[in-house]
Parts: sequence; C-alpha cells; structure tokens
Amino acid sequence: MARAIKNRDQHCQFNGCTQTRHLQIHHIKHWADGGSTCVENGVCLCTAHHRLVHEGGFRIERVDERASTRDEQFIRQRATLDASNQCSNKQSSGIHHSEDQSSGNQSSDNQYSENQIETLLRNSRESFDYVRQLSPTRFRFRIVDSGGRDIRDIPITVGA
Repeated sequence: MARAIKNRDQHCQFNGCTQTRHLQIHHIKHWADGGSTCVENGVCLCTAHHRLVHEGGFRIERVDERASTRDEQFIRQRATLDASNQCSNKQSSGIHHSEDQSSGNQSSDNQYSENQIETLLRNSRESFDYVRQLSPTRFRFRIVDSGGRDIRDIPITVGA
C-alpha cells in the first residue's frame, strides 16, 4: 500500500515541496478518528512536513473532483501566475527574443519569452485540464492551518 501511494504522489504533497526521498505516509483522516488505512486515505509527506502537520497545527484535506473545485483551482493558478509575473517584471528587463549563440543576433523563430509562453499556457483552460490528466496528483490535496485557512491564502511576511 505504501508503495502504491508513493508511486501515485511521487513527492511530498505539502504545498511547494518537491522532496522525493525519505517520504512518509500520512493518514488524511487519522486512524484513531476512524480513518481507514487505504491508498485513498494516504498521502506522501517528507519528514519535516509530516512533523509540521502533526505538531504544527496543520492538516491535509483531499480536494474533491467537482467542476466547481476545478474552476477554483484554475482561477488560483492564474492568480499565482499574475503575482509571480508582477515580481519578475520588476526584476527583469523584458527580453522577448533569445539570442543566437553563434552570431549574437536575435533569433526570429522565437516570438515569445518564457514568461509569455507560461502565461499563455496557464491562462488556457484546455492546457490546465490536460495537465490534470497527465499529472492527476498535482491538485489532489490542500494544506490548511488550525483556523481552516488554505495556506496559499495566508500572506507571507519576510523579516527585515
């Protein structure tokens, strides 16, 4: 069963974590609370995030497959891209063509920058649905804090 869960999830399912080694299986609904020990009730977490879920007041919730949930995820993805583009636009000079390494000239076959291509793909519902088919585990879970807020909705404050 653990092998099936690890094969499905591939990495730690805590938001933003890509750890692929030393994964532990976490019961979404704890067995002491009546949760079953089965593939559907398990999720991969790295050691640090497994500890955080148990001791830090966080919990993992399964995201259902209703159309309204998929719409919310698509909107959230677009909002995430908009925020990251605002940050990168402040830091970059807005290069739109790649340079040909041999001649130093700009290549005419590359019409879009990587940011523009990513924006086009992320704003495409067809692309979003295709990625969900290719990577069905990508949007299966969400992490909530002790107040029930999705951690992606909590503003990050950086210390001075």
